[in-house]
This record gives sequence, C-alpha cells and structure tokens, in this order.
Amino acid sequence: MAKRTGSLKLTRLTYYLIVKSITDVLLIAILGLGFYLTAFNPYFHGWVDDANSRWVRGWVINRAAPAVDVEAQLYIDGRFVESQPANQPRPDIVATQLAENEKHGFFFTTPALEAGEHEARVFAVHESGEGERRTLQLVGKPFHFVTEGNPAEPYFRGWVDEANAQYVRGWIIDSATPAANPEVQLYIDKRFIESRAANQPRPDLVAARVAGDEKHGFFFTTPALEEGEHEARVYVVHESGSEKNRILRLIEKPTRFIVKAAESKPSAEEESKTSENSSR
Repeated sequence: MAKRTGSLKLTRLTYYLIVKSITDVLLIAILGLGFYLTAFNPYFHGWVDDANSRWVRGWVINRAAPAVDVEAQLYIDGRFVESQPANQPRPDIVATQLAENEKHGFFFTTPALEAGEHEARVFAVHESGEGERRTLQLVGKPFHFVTEGNPAEPYFRGWVDEANAQYVRGWIIDSATPAANPEVQLYIDKRFIESRAANQPRPDLVAARVAGDEKHGFFFTTPALEEGEHEARVYVVHESGSEKNRILRLIEKPTRFIVKAAESKPSAEEESKTSENSSR
C-alpha cells in the first residue's frame, strides 16, 4: 500500500513537472513571438526590380500602414550608400492591386564603383520601442550586377542615354560643384565633332534626386554619316591645377549605333560635288 501511494505521488509530481515545462515553453514562445512582432515588421512587402551601374530601383509597402512612407536603405557590397523614403510614383503597383496609392517606389543612383561584379541589398527600416529600436529587413533578395567602371568618376556623375543617326544625348554633373555646367565634347569614330556646355533641362534628374536643378543635360545633333556602324564617345572636360590643365574624361562608355541607308546623309564634300555638277 505504501509503495502504491509513493508511486502515485511520483506520477503526480512527474505530471506537474511536465505541465510546468510545457507552460514555460509556451510562455517563452509567446514572449519571443511578441518581441519578433515588435522588432520585425511582418507586413513589409516589396521587391528590387533592377540594379546596375546607373541605379537601384524597386518598391516596398508596409501593409499594416499603407499610407506611411517606408524608409529604404541601400547597401552595395555590404557598405551603406544612402537612405531615403520610398515615395516615388509606381502606378504599376496600383494597377496590380498591390497598393491603393502609387507612392511606394524607391530610386537610388548607383555610386562610383570599380569594374567587376557587385551586390546590391535594399533594406526596409522598422522602428519599435518608440523609436529606440531600429531593425533592417531585406527587401526581396540580394541583386547582383556587373559594371565596367566609369573613368569620369569620381569627379563627375553622368550617362550617355542614347546615340543614333539623329542625335547623341545624356547628362553630366560635377560632383564637386553640382551647380556648374561642365563642358562636354562629342567624338564620333574618334573624330572631334562639337563642344558645348551641359546645361540642357533634365527634370528627370531632379525627380530622381540625382541633382538639385535640372540644367545638366547635353544634346548633340549627329552630323552626316555614312551607312553602317559608328561609335560615339562623349567626354567631360576636367580642369585641374593652378594652370588649368584640361583633361578629357570619358562619360560612361563608348556607345555604338547603326546608320541605315535611309538615315545616311551626304557629307559636305559630296554635297559640294553635287552642287558643282548641277551648276554645270
């Protein structure tokens, strides 16, 4: 009888210990879940659409507070680059019913990078504890891209947007004096064509927060060219030293384009010969 009573007490003690252990585990799990939900926002939703040597762009939404602009931070190769609110217009997000308003996009200008492969990561910032705690949550996944480098960097930031049989256009900004309008020179097939100041309006640079004002564009009219493939190079003139040494720095990289037969124009020499023949 005594053995039976002792065995019963042992069984009850074991039962209580098991129940207590389960209760402790559940309590710890609840506390851990509460901390996670407080420190990490499970309602962030977004994606990095593209990353290259020119920009990193995408979108992010806080589903718990869709009207609030999420702070986005860009890291390249593990190094912090910039932080900005995700409030750029993205009408495609509204069209696909991911959001009720379009102000959820982010657009970062890629800084000067060495030639080779790089990794871009964009994080959404979540504040908790009345702003005392800030946690970073990865948007989408890491984005790998390759750049060929830019000889104009780090003195200038710019790009040749397009080159064709009609025109060559792009933009350039002096990193040291953003209000200045640098001189740019166009070469086609290694032949000097024209020089002018980069002061054409480019409101897209202001919208993308690349520049404080829009007067940083350049536009060259393509001269008469023969039918076939051609190469355009745009250089920015960099003056340095007390004697104002002038150094040409290539903007981005050479741009190749094709001139078709219908687009080719007679050269000045050909026009002169045609004029002489007609006068005879």
